[in-house]
Order: sequence, then C-alpha cells, then structure tokens
Amino acid sequence: MPAPSTTESLIEIVRKSGLIKREALDAHLETTPLPADLGRTLESLVEAGLLTSFQSRFLLQGKHKGLVLGPYKVLRPVAKGGMGLVYLAEHMELRRRVALKVCMTDRGGKGIVERFQREARALAAVDHPNIVRVHDTGRDGNTHFLIMEYVEGKSLEQLLRMRGRIPMRQAVGYALQTACGLEHAHERGLIHRDIKPANLILDNHGTIKILDMGLARFFTDVEDDLTARLGNGVLGSPDYISPEQAINQLDIRSDIYSLVATLHALICGEPPFPGKTAPQKLLYHQLRNPTPLDKMDPKIPPGLAMAVTRMLAKNPKDRFQTPGEVIEALSPYGPDEGIPAGAVKPSSLLGVRSRPRSRRRVVLATAAVLGAALAACLGGWGVYAIASSNGTPSHGEGRSSH
Repeated sequence: MPAPSTTESLIEIVRKSGLIKREALDAHLETTPLPADLGRTLESLVEAGLLTSFQSRFLLQGKHKGLVLGPYKVLRPVAKGGMGLVYLAEHMELRRRVALKVCMTDRGGKGIVERFQREARALAAVDHPNIVRVHDTGRDGNTHFLIMEYVEGKSLEQLLRMRGRIPMRQAVGYALQTACGLEHAHERGLIHRDIKPANLILDNHGTIKILDMGLARFFTDVEDDLTARLGNGVLGSPDYISPEQAINQLDIRSDIYSLVATLHALICGEPPFPGKTAPQKLLYHQLRNPTPLDKMDPKIPPGLAMAVTRMLAKNPKDRFQTPGEVIEALSPYGPDEGIPAGAVKPSSLLGVRSRPRSRRRVVLATAAVLGAALAACLGGWGVYAIASSNGTPSHGEGRSSH
C-alpha cells in the first residue's frame, strides 16, 4: 500500500496490520480525538500502549504485513544474522514475550530454509540453562520462524565494546558457563561451529546463554554439508574460527578452540590473532602461535596461560578433547575457585574436581597450511553473525522480508 496521506487511511492500515484488536482500537478512537498530523496520531496510539515506536514507523510507510506472525505480534528488532532477523515479540493472548527468529528466504531460497530447520532441530535437542531454549517453530505463509526464549541482557561483544576487557576471574567464569553448555550439546551430538562473544549473552541474573545454533550440526550427520552445497565458502567468524574449520573438518575440539579464542578476547581485549581482513585472520590461525597470556600480562597465572595456549593448538589432538576437560582446567581460575552458580554441570562432569590434578605439559603442533585451506580463505568468506542492532530492517510490501 502507498504511504497514508490522511488520518482515515492511516487508521485503515493500522486495522489491516492486526496489531490492535478491533474493540480496543474502536474504544481508543471514541475517547481520543484524532489529530490531523499522522505522526501525532500514531504517537497517541504509542502513548496508549497499543503500538510500539517500531510498529508506528513501519505503519507510517504504508506497510502492514509481517508485523503479526501466527499468534505473535512483532514489537521491535533485537538482532540480525546472515539468515535471520531476531525480533522481540509478544503472544497476543497470553502476553508472553519471546524472541522470534525469522528466516529470510529471499537470501538463500530453499537452502536457507533447510539450514534454518536444522537450527530448530539443534535447539530442540538441547535443554540447558546455558543455552537459549526454543519453545516452538512456526510458519505464516512463506515465512518460517523460531519461537525462542527471550534473554534480557548484553552480549559479551557489547561488554567488550563498553569495557575494553573483562577482569580475569569474571572472564573465566563466563568461559566456564559456556563450556558447561557446550558439554551438554556435545553429549547430544552437536557442534556449535560459531562460538564468539556476539553469540554469548550475559543475562540480568549473571547467566551466560549460548545463542545462534544456525551453524550447528550433528556430528553423526552423513548428509552433504550445507556449507558446501550453498556455496558460501567458509562459515564462521574469522577472529574465532579454528584452523581445521577452514577446510570443514571439525568436531567439538573446534568449539573448544573458538571458546578459548573468545576467552582470550575477554581477558586481553582482542582475539589471539587480530588482523585487518578475514583471509589474513584465517591465515594467522593456520600459521601463527599465540603469545602466552602471562607474557602479555604478568598478572595472569602461568597455569591459566598454559591452558589457553594448549586449547589454541593448531592440531586438535593437542588440545583438551572435551568441554569437560576445559572445565577442569579453568575452574581454579574462575569465581570462587569453581564453576559459577549460573552454570549447571552436565552429568558427565559431576565428579570433576575444582583444582587441577597436575600441570599439563603444553605441546604446540605446527600445522602445514593445506592448499584447500588457502583456497577457502582467499576464495570467499561467508560470515554468519548475530549482533546487537537498533536499526529498522527493511520490509517488502506484499511479503515478509524479515
């Protein structure tokens, strides 16, 4: 529809959107004189709690489709990613607030829907306090969406931008909680494949939540990998990707690498191999050895520095092999010498001691740079990122383009 030019045409667009029940809108119109100014008319609806500012801006453009998906009304955007936008939404009857991740089918057709459905399966397979929970899936016409737990808080990426770096024990505590969630996912056969500060949310109660299972895969999958079939090159985030992920040969040890790269960024204010371009960063992950943390900051305990160096080994065999081993190695350096209260140990870790048994010897393996890795590095880079967004996403008239 064209942008409204009169108050009457604006009210007609509001009705068509389905955001306000007819009885509630009629009652408001009977008691509130409508100003001639269209913006002021919408402001009155916002002040009455019938619309949000985001909805009013959307409607003022003459757009009304896509603001109601199934029983949910979209309140505002909260994040964006390579294959989906995430909105704060509210159930129109139950008034329960959720996060709706809406699949942008116009960016990948059938393939993007297939990856989106895989994320739904991945989330349905896990149930852990340190992983964002999925409530259900939905479809409204050609629009697919996930109904997820809405987490109020800030991503670790946002905290880094605000503070520059995180105190050591606090940062280790965040890593421990993440490792607990990863161990739970690993027990259910899942690899996340995109652990990074932007995908870790610290909620208002101090609990870390792992977001964005869009790249997750079951390590028992025998089907062709969607990364190759979609022709998107390497999927992941260049600052935190493991060396083997460049050639798409990975398992839970790749998540361990990304987790400790994240921990490095939290403690030092930058990832272990900062570079100017994605190919350069990927090359550094392949060839460079990290500077030990205690060399960068003498206040860092040598044991923690050794653990971080080991987890950044080029060869996965030289790292800790499970998140459980990571928890055991990092626990002495976290809050209160143990796993934070916000984390829940998976069943396989109930016997883990809070102090390490002995200092492990660090072995750094120098990996050959495989031609396939360089080809993937230089030939293309598909980055899937969820980041905080206060902007207004574009919507196409006559279809949902979330």
